[in-house]
Amino acid sequence: MIAAKTRRRPGITLAAILFFAVFLNGFEAGGYQSILLSIGRTFQLDDTRQGLLASTQLTATMIAPLIFGPLADKLGKKPLYRAFLLTEAGGCALAAISHSPTLFMAAVFAIGCGISVLQYLSIAVLAESYPLTGKQKVGILASLYSLGAVLGPMVCGLGMSRGVSWRGLFLLLLCALLLDFAVIFPMDFSPRELLPSAGAESGGASGKWVLSGVILLCLALFVYTGFENGFAFFINSFVSNELHGSHAYLSLSLFWMAMIPSRLLCGFWHRYSRQLLVAAVVGMAVFAALVAAAQSPWAAILLSFPLGFFSGAVYPTVMNRSLDFSGSRTGTVTGLLTAVSGLGGAVTASAVGVVSQSFGLRTALATLAVLMLANIALSLILLRKKETAS
Repeated sequence: MIAAKTRRRPGITLAAILFFAVFLNGFEAGGYQSILLSIGRTFQLDDTRQGLLASTQLTATMIAPLIFGPLADKLGKKPLYRAFLLTEAGGCALAAISHSPTLFMAAVFAIGCGISVLQYLSIAVLAESYPLTGKQKVGILASLYSLGAVLGPMVCGLGMSRGVSWRGLFLLLLCALLLDFAVIFPMDFSPRELLPSAGAESGGASGKWVLSGVILLCLALFVYTGFENGFAFFINSFVSNELHGSHAYLSLSLFWMAMIPSRLLCGFWHRYSRQLLVAAVVGMAVFAALVAAAQSPWAAILLSFPLGFFSGAVYPTVMNRSLDFSGSRTGTVTGLLTAVSGLGGAVTASAVGVVSQSFGLRTALATLAVLMLANIALSLILLRKKETAS
């Protein structure tokens, strides 16, 4: 076991700021998913156009990391981090004042760019600034995203029940993002933990990377994010319109709530990431099929919890494995994974909207369950895949 030295610094730590930013990303994702029906009513959108609106933000998460992932490795992560905090804040301000679908889509696109860049930069910075405990912190980071996604629908539901418009979500996020910017502006991103032997624990300081491993992880994340977003954006409609339930918002909250312990466990058990990935995608396929077959609203709501538990394990597991495959190109690889994640979400959100319009939401959710069979095959291949050579 190699001893490690940790630099202790007073005040708010860098990790805490990264955690807060990703928590806000989750808050936005969960809140946005929960108010999509209200936004659709405001702009008079059908299911297909709501799917396209949902995919706008996800399209941004595909484009931005492709451009800025390699740039972060070359120019430094701090300037980009600060710039995209402001980009996301600007998008929230525009969303709060928009009065046409076109303007709102532009705002959501800017928010998506900010979210995706902050997401992958946070993971890359954790890996570089905390080489000893970075993988554990990725689990904490992912769990805080889920916590934000749990609280987002609850806060939005409470606000809207008291007459607050859906625009209040974006005003709240605007204030929080500006606070995050003010705190992180003077901070540096230098390592907080020092390892005597470079690369012994950090998973690839040698600069080498395994492209085939990265490609497999990209495919797995593409399928997973497509499932997650397709389910999250339309489960409320399924419970409300198909099963005639009056507490549809609970399904989304339970789905995200179950991810919190799941992702924390994945951080602490990161050494078993290959086995965890297989178990997670098998569980997702089983419980997604059960949700699609549910005949009562409460059955669908309660089944969302175990589905969320298995679903929550995929993202931190894939990201932690990517650190083993990425060598010194953490920004490039995590950016590429984030871009592919956005592509999977955008394609599937649009497709679920079209399928539900033509064949019903039950068929659309069943299609998502079948989609997870591809991830079972990919996870079995990754189970045997070798990691970065030292």
